[in-house]
Amino acid sequence: MVRGESPVDISVGGPVGVGSPRSPYARVAVVALLEAEAGWLLVRLPPRLAPIYTGQEALAGGLWAPPGGRLEEGEGLEDALRREMWEELGVQVVTAGPCFAHLTYHKGERLLAVGMACRPAGGADLSGFRLDAEEAEEARWVGVPEWVELSRKRLTPWKGEDIMRATHLARQAWQAAIPGRDT
Repeated sequence: MVRGESPVDISVGGPVGVGSPRSPYARVAVVALLEAEAGWLLVRLPPRLAPIYTGQEALAGGLWAPPGGRLEEGEGLEDALRREMWEELGVQVVTAGPCFAHLTYHKGERLLAVGMACRPAGGADLSGFRLDAEEAEEARWVGVPEWVELSRKRLTPWKGEDIMRATHLARQAWQAAIPGRDT
């Protein structure tokens, strides 16, 4: 292939780049698997974002997901996580690192979403989030069973088995974290 050309899916005759759900290429994003005593942090997305996440309008009750975002040029996973959490919620986090990844299609791009096990820095009180209205309308803590129930009701883009796997792996990441590293 010549540099600058897009790959073509011959079966449909159209380009299959990062902008296609069938693309073999993906941008990288981080997802905050933020755990505290109160549970796992989810944000309710603005209704206009529901079709981007699910392909359909938001159901009553909204669409709930962990916060996160795409990496910027030259940025590593941990730096992106910290930046996104500060921009979207006004909180600082520490991380045990990546623990779960899945392919998704979001905002017109195919993404490799890397779940990052994280916790509030210094055990910070997160009751007063400073939400970025473009990204989230509300934030709340949920237990795994409640998050799985949201999945059953189609109120989160996450599948129940992925929720259980990701939260389990996030906890394991903390157990395996190097003592003194971001804890």
